[in-house]
Amino acid sequence: MKILCALLFCIVLCCVTSVHAANQYVREGAAGAATGANWTDAYTALPATLVRGDTYYIADGTYPAYTFDDVVSGTTVITIRKATGADHGTETGWVSTYGDGVAAWGVLTFNTSYWTFDGAVGGGPGSWTSGHGFTFTGTACSGTTFITLFDGIIGFTARHIAFSETGSVDACGSGGTAFYNNGSLTNGLFEYNYFSNLGALPFLLRTGSGTIIQYNYAAHICGMSI
Repeated sequence: MKILCALLFCIVLCCVTSVHAANQYVREGAAGAATGANWTDAYTALPATLVRGDTYYIADGTYPAYTFDDVVSGTTVITIRKATGADHGTETGWVSTYGDGVAAWGVLTFNTSYWTFDGAVGGGPGSWTSGHGFTFTGTACSGTTFITLFDGIIGFTARHIAFSETGSVDACGSGGTAFYNNGSLTNGLFEYNYFSNLGALPFLLRTGSGTIIQYNYAAHICGMSI
């Protein structure tokens, strides 16, 4: 009887987990039903409301500025991940060219906690400066902040992202910053990112604890590194 109860508990737990963790799909130019259920019916951009526990696979393309403000649910993470040939969720509607390039973003703001923003590829030995799945590009001396993290955020991960500005940044009064936290950040993780030709800072992180910055690469930065 005890064994039967344990098995039933495991089955129920697995069912609950599957209900609350799904994959959704985003593809610029998708012309299907826009439900996010597969690559044919993908959203053309991130929807206004995201679901805690879900992973949003992003195809190659250009995506607009966005504010991530979904209410937290315990420590449940929302994952934004670049789709690749090796990891793209469902095969329904998938075409290999959706995952062989980059997803380029407008400026992003994270107002709540527990996010993973993952370009999936690029960075590390052999590709420190190339192959990143997510990219941000600005104009030199425009003072752009690419990713802003609101005060008090906990559990933010960013990896496999390339940041750059076009034009000369050598004499910028106001250059680009990749990551800006306007208060406290706790338990952040930044890894395998590439910062090139920025007029200001790869990181402007003010206070907090438990944040790890590792395996990043910076070249031609005209501000302080951290």
